[in-house]
Amino acid sequence: MSKKTPKKSAAPKTAATKLRWSLGVYRSATTGELIAVYCRKDGVVSPSYAKTVASKKALFHMIYFGMTYVAARKLLFAEAAKAGVKEKKIVKASAKEARQAA
Repeated sequence: MSKKTPKKSAAPKTAATKLRWSLGVYRSATTGELIAVYCRKDGVVSPSYAKTVASKKALFHMIYFGMTYVAARKLLFAEAAKAGVKEKKIVKASAKEARQAA
């Protein structure tokens, strides 16, 4: 007769996982709008996002702990606005105006 080994119970999942978000506010390289992307502690953009932003250094960056990504991103834009980072208004000229200017 074979002996069955009892199954070990799985380790209990902890509800309080420590989430850490290092986010920065940058200008988009294509549209010029403010975007939030992952960055390093010093505010330099992550290499995977380097082509999507206009500059390597963040206009504003923070590290958030113990919250979801959506909450961290919302708080990042709120704190960036308080720090003076503002959305640029980009007015695109119509094709007719562009031809007249040329």
